[in-house]
Amino acid sequence: MSSEHGVTVLVADDQASRRAMVRAVLLDAKVCQRVLEAEDGVVALKHVLTERVDLVITDLVMPRMDGRTFVRSVRAKSNLADLPIIMLTKRETLTDKVAALEAGANDYLVTPVEPLELLARTRIQLRIKSLQDQLRAHATQMEQMAAQDTLTGLLNRQEFHRLGTLELKKANRYASPLGLLVADVDQFKSINDEHGHLEGDRVLKELGAQLRAGLRETDLCARYGGEEFVVLLPMTGLEGTLTTAERLRQDAAAHLKVADRAVTISVGVAHVPTHGAAETLEALFERADRQLYEAKRQGRNRVCAPESPGGSDAD
Repeated sequence: MSSEHGVTVLVADDQASRRAMVRAVLLDAKVCQRVLEAEDGVVALKHVLTERVDLVITDLVMPRMDGRTFVRSVRAKSNLADLPIIMLTKRETLTDKVAALEAGANDYLVTPVEPLELLARTRIQLRIKSLQDQLRAHATQMEQMAAQDTLTGLLNRQEFHRLGTLELKKANRYASPLGLLVADVDQFKSINDEHGHLEGDRVLKELGAQLRAGLRETDLCARYGGEEFVVLLPMTGLEGTLTTAERLRQDAAAHLKVADRAVTISVGVAHVPTHGAAETLEALFERADRQLYEAKRQGRNRVCAPESPGGSDAD
């Protein structure tokens, strides 16, 4: 909930004296670091739509837009569904209290407001919001971790299959080309055997970073398993796929080293042409994987594709 501005509370009330009282109580008690003010629901709504607000204290009766309408307008925005709102009401009848809560308020205060009660209810709502923010951040982190390879930070195999299948469906539906690369570190076992697994992990992390840096934001890049990486290139024909594969191969040979020895990769290529028939991602991967095997058979450090049997010779 914290930011460079700290906690921000919005007070919406057509009575300037009450806004000033609430502002003074909250700031003096250091419950928040910033208080925004609005004289009606229209101004209040503009604030919550354009600024970061952690809590709203709003009067029930206001000109132009009353408290209930304001709350309903806030709750209609999915990104504001959890914004805590305390409603101020002059009446103590059960009907008014229920109406405030049914409109979407989290709590209510009867006016004239008692400062201690105001502080207590404000702290409770801010504490709840802080816990909700922490849970949401944790859930987001868990989702990211579930989709990432822990060593390289690239997509993992499962997430690549999920996103790649969607891209393949789009390619087939709109008759757009799609390229796929399977890259494998040459003689990786000897790196682990001669220099240790920590050095092998370093090579994989550096290669993952190089691959990601050499691709577009729309491209998908994953560690498929072990020392094998896979790249999906939406809206890319065979020529563009081969060009990308060759650039990535050259970058690896130029920058990846173990004990002053260059580390190289072999790359297999497959693609879906604009007139191609629908196929599964697994079938596309298998075609690229066969070309990877061919690149290894021809001596490693090269790119091979079905349409270019001889492959792309290494420098």
